[in-house]
Amino acid sequence: MKNHYYFLFSIICILFSISVNAQPGNLDSDFDSDGKLTVDFDSQNDRAYGVAVQPDGKVIVAGYARIAGDDDFAMARFNTDGTYDASFGSGGKVTTSFSSGNEVAFTMLLQPDGKIILAGNMFNGTYDFAMARYTANGALDNTFSGDGILYTDFTNSADACKAAALQPDGKIILAGESYGQTSYDFALARYNADGTLDNTFGSGGKVTTLFTTSASTASANALAVQPDGKIVAAGRYKLNGGPTSSFALARYNADGTLDNTFSVDGKVTTDLGSDNIAEINSIVLQPNGYIVAGGYSFISGNFFFGLARYKTDGTLDTGFDGDGKLTSDAFSYTGQARGLVMQADGKIIAAGYGEENPNHGFGIVRFNQDGSTDNSFGTGGSVFTDFNSNNDEANSVAIQPDLKIVLAGFQYNGLNFDFAVARYLSGLNLGTLEFSTNTSALIYPNPLNETTVLSFELATKELLNISIYDMQGKQIKTISENQFFAAGKHELSIDAASLATGQYILELENGKGKSVIRLQK
Repeated sequence: MKNHYYFLFSIICILFSISVNAQPGNLDSDFDSDGKLTVDFDSQNDRAYGVAVQPDGKVIVAGYARIAGDDDFAMARFNTDGTYDASFGSGGKVTTSFSSGNEVAFTMLLQPDGKIILAGNMFNGTYDFAMARYTANGALDNTFSGDGILYTDFTNSADACKAAALQPDGKIILAGESYGQTSYDFALARYNADGTLDNTFGSGGKVTTLFTTSASTASANALAVQPDGKIVAAGRYKLNGGPTSSFALARYNADGTLDNTFSVDGKVTTDLGSDNIAEINSIVLQPNGYIVAGGYSFISGNFFFGLARYKTDGTLDTGFDGDGKLTSDAFSYTGQARGLVMQADGKIIAAGYGEENPNHGFGIVRFNQDGSTDNSFGTGGSVFTDFNSNNDEANSVAIQPDLKIVLAGFQYNGLNFDFAVARYLSGLNLGTLEFSTNTSALIYPNPLNETTVLSFELATKELLNISIYDMQGKQIKTISENQFFAAGKHELSIDAASLATGQYILELENGKGKSVIRLQK
């Protein structure tokens, strides 16, 4: 193949090291020497709410920093070893003030072209959605809304953005809440790639959803775009004045109308515990289209990690912990899941905070695909990390290209709060997993083009499933499903034309194990 670069990649496989230092859930000592670090911007309160990992492995953490008495959008970028990336902003840090008011970034996105989006709230008399886009080096992108920043008002009252998602066509969706005449409602806005509101979505680019006709509170904290273009927003619902709240989800068609194939009216609410106080903070989409939601449930005076899994029609999946929902008392006292991510092997990482003895620290629980706790992770499936204070919380989680787990949040230093970041070993390591003797795999070219070929050799006949996933675990393409391959050499063409620029995982599975190859487009 003329002009093609050939790269022989070892298959990334699921192996668990017997080394104590390599146990899944352990802090990664290659990251700032002990697996954790903190960031101070101006010796005042700083809190991180979002984390993302670039294809080159650099980590970006975003939230807000209090500068000269005002809250500003803030982010920091780190090299793979945890040192500041000096090529980013000023010494690895960036802060952005919209006005004389306060701005808080609750979520972030990485575009395929390397640009960075922060989204959250701004306050200048009233609260509005706020968004900023940056170039890869941390400068404001003036091709976005003229100066790189914008805000969106729904009701001239109180609007709050908590989540963001990027469509394959480059359009950006924000979600949160907006206060109407009697209630807080789910609120979504969709923007074109240049920052203008997309008039094909809802009314003038905006959608609000009332969950009932009564005075109520509904807030969207999480957002995802399905491969078919439908949009899932999730958070909580409660009647005003009432003590209870529920998991709440709404699914929308691509034009912003509610999808009536999702629980008849496009909306679902779920109670998790006997006290009926629950809220979704994060969602992930499984390759089969099922929706996993994570947050908390309040039971008998304590908060617990709470998860639920929904089928494509909005009904609970009884294959998940027996009834489709669970609560986890993995920590001695209270705990909440703030972020969810799915590993390449389908296991679910729920991250947030927990309390032990009774310090307040980063908390992680890993679940198997059926909702059972993965006892191979940490201690009995959970990990607790204390930053030497009694008030540390993780708000977001991401998976690196090398499959390590990164959490971001904040820690209390005795005077104020700082960004806090920790990196953990997942137990998914580089190596070679042989389905049968003499099995090998070769992808060429990689980075992919329209004529990419998967070449592999089998010593014995195998039944294989071969698929491509994005780095969040969403299935993008099926190459073969339950197909028998004879012993010997095989070459399969991969049509990569529809894949956006970025990193992917190609998974080969034979019923006895899984192997994955990391791809670049």
